[in-house]
Order: sequence, then structure tokens, then C-alpha cells
Amino acid sequence: MDEGGYDCSGYVYSVLRDSGFNIGRTTADGYRALGKKIPSSQMQSGDLLFFGNSARASHIAVYAGDGRMYESIGSSRNTKATPGKGVTLSNITRRRDLMEVRTLYEDVDVGLKQDMDGNNLYTRKDFVQDVQVAIGAKTDGVAGRETLSKTVTLSAIRNRKHPAVKPVQRYLSSLGYHMVGVADGIAGPKFTAAVKAYQADYGCLSDGEITAGKKTWKTLLGMH
Repeated sequence: MDEGGYDCSGYVYSVLRDSGFNIGRTTADGYRALGKKIPSSQMQSGDLLFFGNSARASHIAVYAGDGRMYESIGSSRNTKATPGKGVTLSNITRRRDLMEVRTLYEDVDVGLKQDMDGNNLYTRKDFVQDVQVAIGAKTDGVAGRETLSKTVTLSAIRNRKHPAVKPVQRYLSSLGYHMVGVADGIAGPKFTAAVKAYQADYGCLSDGEITAGKKTWKTLLGMH
């Protein structure tokens, strides 16, 4: 990593370690021992994507949602003089050999179900429910008009200690935006950086503010 950047499995190792998983460094195929295999139609953000053939996975990535993935396009042979392309947000269709999807969200006995705060992995349904509680909406884990109408503006300037800040911090972390730091419920510079990165990746105005009822909230809540 220091010499030429991440290879694909090195990137996933870093993401999982930063998210609180106590795992060893292995190959793309080695990570097939984690979690539970699911149909590709059921994949959600944070799931692991394996490319290759049924005998061996030659590439691994992290699903980002909306048909996209975080991956490191590099090799263990990369050096400072010949670096890989590095970590990128790509369309899954960049490769045509997706062969397996594995989730860490299910109740599987692998001892790896923790995020960077030591909490269970955080699904979108968990996030929506926590936001609904924070804003006083019906708590059913399904975002609709009522939930959106009760959202509040969150930023380092506006409502920076609102109860909805912590769920947003946890959810951004679960999506791989680890610059958000510890979910302390206070929107500061790290919160702004993570929100801006998310907004840029998902086609929202990248201003670091989650404005009440607007596109960033819709995207976070899965309403887009």
C-alpha cells in the first residue's frame, strides 16, 4: 500500500478494519469466507462484490448503491513508479464477470458484524428508523412523504447537535465515508467533508448541508 497504492483486496481489508472488523489480510477469493451469499438482486450498500468465476474470485469491490461500487483498480505488483489507478467509484457494469455477492448484514456467525463504533452493521432500514425517531415521524423503517416532510436541515452551522446527526454519521460511515469519524452526534468539519463527498458521488449539490426535504435527504432515505 505504501509503495504503489491498494490492490483490490487491500482496499477492502482497509475498509473493513476502519469499520471495526477484526480480520486478517487475505485475497479477494479469501474474503468469500465472510458473511452470507445473497442474490445480486438483493444487494445493498456495503455488500461485498466478487468478480471472476465460480472457482476463484480475482477481484473484489464494495457495493455503493445505485449500480455502483467502490474498488481499487491496482495490483500487488504496483510500485511508486508504476502505481495502480487507485480507489474509484465505478459502475458495476465496468466488469462483466460478477459472480457472487456476500452480505455482512445478516445474522451470520462470523464475528464481524461491527461498524467503526463497535455497533452492529447499520442498514438503510436501521438508518431510516433512527431518523424517524429523531424527527418525530412514524417509525416503520420506510421513508415516505411524512418522513421527508419532517426532516430538518443538518450542517455544521444549522442544527449541528440535532438527534438526526448521529444516524447520518453512522450511515455515512457504513457506506464507506470514514472521514466522518466517530458518530458523536455533533456536525463539525468531518461531518461536512463526509456529506460533501456523499453529495458529489450521488449527484447532489455538494455544499456539506443536508437541507430539509431536498435531494440529499431523499437520496439518503432511499427515496430517489
